[in-house]
Order: sequence, then structure tokens, then C-alpha cells
Amino acid sequence: MKYLVRALKYFVYFCVLVVLLIYILRLTGFVSGSVEEMFVNGYDSIPIMLLIVAAFAAVYPLVGFGTRNVRLTGSEEELEPEIDKIFREKGYLKLKKEGDTIIYRKNSGFARIAKMWEDRITVKRVFGGYSLEGLTKDVVRLDSALLHLQESREQ
Repeated sequence: MKYLVRALKYFVYFCVLVVLLIYILRLTGFVSGSVEEMFVNGYDSIPIMLLIVAAFAAVYPLVGFGTRNVRLTGSEEELEPEIDKIFREKGYLKLKKEGDTIIYRKNSGFARIAKMWEDRITVKRVFGGYSLEGLTKDVVRLDSALLHLQESREQ
């Protein structure tokens, strides 16, 4: 269900981006104001463009979201304050902790809107470290920061 909701969100998001791009091109005079003149097939091009946008929206949640395991040694009591500090520095706010799972979200309202409220990072305790789940770009960035934490702890 989460995948379908994400795909629908991205469909709307990509449609808005295409409309904004066409509108900007029209305002700057790069294209004419008529749909019949703007596209080769006129109004018949719109369903084709919607299909292309739908294909991108269907694939993006597969590529844009992921999970990474981070090797961190130490007890949960030592690591959690350091992890919280890193997440705060990266602009995340701790939402809740349930057992061995901590959920963070972006602190900035603008960042949350830009990510269409898909800004949550789930941190789960796993054997040998933690598992991060969320937007791939953010997970990689946080994985790198946590890797530096582990390296500094080993020195």
C-alpha cells in the first residue's frame, strides 16, 4: 500500500513539474500558447505524456527509496546519543522510539514539502549495527556520517 501511495504522490508531483515547465516555456516565448502548435500531435500528445509520467512515477519508488546497514559497534546506550546528534546536525528531528526502532523526520517544513512528506528515516537496531530505511539520497548521506562516527570511535 505504501508503494502505491508513493507512486501516486510522484505521479502528481511529476505532472505538476511538467505543467510548470511548459508554462515557463510559454511565458518566456520558447513555445506558442496553443496546445495544437506546442505539440506535434496536439491534444493527442497529452495522454502519451501522462503515460510517460505514470511510468516514471511507478518506477521512482523502487529507485528512490532503500535500506542500508551501518556497522556500529558499542552498546545502544552509548550509540543513541551520538546517532541523535548526527541526525540533528543533518536536519532531522526524532519523532519516536519503539523498542529497537527510532523514527526521524526532516525538521524544516520546506524540506518536508519538497520531499512530499516522504522524509522519514527509520533506524532499526540489527546484528552488528543499524539499518537505515528511507529516501536513498538521505540514507546514503546519513550512512556516510555514521561511518565517520564509527571510524572516530575506533581511533
